[in-house]
Amino acid sequence: MILAIGFAVFLVYAFPGYMSNDSYDQLREARTGLFTDGNPPLMAIEWWVLDRIIAGPVLMLLLQSTLFLGGLYVLMQKILEKRAAAWCAIGILLFPPVMTPMAVIWKDSQMAAYLMAGLAALVQPRLKIRLIGLGLLAAACLMRHNAVAAAAPMVAILFEWRGPIAWWKRLGLFIAAGLFAVGALFGFAKIIGARHITLTPMFHDLMGMIAFSDDQTDDEIRAQLPGIRVAVDEHIQQQARTTFAMRGARRVLYGDFKIFEPPGTQADLDAFHDAWLAMLKRQPRAYIEAHWDMFRDVLGIDDVPRAHVWDLFYERDEQQEMMEHSASWSRAQQYMARAFSWLAGATPLFRPYVYALVALLLLAIACRDRLTLALFTSGLLYELSFMPAFAEHDYRYSHWMITTVVIACVILFIQRRRGANA
Repeated sequence: MILAIGFAVFLVYAFPGYMSNDSYDQLREARTGLFTDGNPPLMAIEWWVLDRIIAGPVLMLLLQSTLFLGGLYVLMQKILEKRAAAWCAIGILLFPPVMTPMAVIWKDSQMAAYLMAGLAALVQPRLKIRLIGLGLLAAACLMRHNAVAAAAPMVAILFEWRGPIAWWKRLGLFIAAGLFAVGALFGFAKIIGARHITLTPMFHDLMGMIAFSDDQTDDEIRAQLPGIRVAVDEHIQQQARTTFAMRGARRVLYGDFKIFEPPGTQADLDAFHDAWLAMLKRQPRAYIEAHWDMFRDVLGIDDVPRAHVWDLFYERDEQQEMMEHSASWSRAQQYMARAFSWLAGATPLFRPYVYALVALLLLAIACRDRLTLALFTSGLLYELSFMPAFAEHDYRYSHWMITTVVIACVILFIQRRRGANA
């Protein structure tokens, strides 16, 4: 009853599921059957099936939220009796920084759902359930290219075949889990015939290194970019700094402020790669500074990351007809979204760096068991995986770290309270 009522509260805010352009692209692939590896093919297959039962996002919302809540409830039963575990699971789900991304049909939310279900299965006493947990974690890795950073630590720290595993074997398990996850991601895309999409931070890297290097003339910069068509006639470095500050990975190749002309051939791509590699060797400091400048935004150090409360059913009017999905906000949804936005502006609840600092502090002074170690490590490594990727400053990228830190803090609080009462 506790779980049902709490889940109903979640649906009051989330029903029938919010969507963005990413969601729209994923649904379009599901309906056309033209899969790409730019979006997770597994998610498109899921939606292909569910959309034929009820069109639109509602069944995807129910899938990701029930997996997430079910995994939370089972996990909390490891340390609490059923009633208390239900209260904790609902409390964590309804905690606004955790709840808001779970209301949106994103690969990030799907990944979090499979990670949570896999984590809960991984700590069960029966080997058969633990093996199912490995399968759920593999599914999570098919949702995002960097999900391996979240899943591999949990496998390495928590998985046991029959009994305890030595630390050096766990290190090998970590490496094996990472290699398997990466192989599964690309192998699955090949099996279903997904069209390859080139996803690389190389173009943004080049712009970032130009922007953060010492002052250079246009001739000096052009000399470092052989074979690359520069879209700026003069003051290249100044334009690179302006475009970089505007954020947006696409701006480097498209729009009024672009720095380079898009590559049209394999030779063009090779020229970008050679220039990127050569500049990285010459400008390692500029590379690090550029990535840290972007990563600060992901952490929310200067401002709350983008789309911390996403409550749109579609981004563009023309998407509505294709989605076969017409929804409007209830008053409850409007009030809740306003309340969450106020919390984001008036409190540090939606600032990812706060959770990162808490995780680092508790790792040093309070973490004494493998479960909390796995949670903290999984969240922190996943967050760090966005630094080399030149990620946009979307709040959803920090959702898994925030979720793991909240769960680990709850577990540590319960452990300390029991220790004090013993």
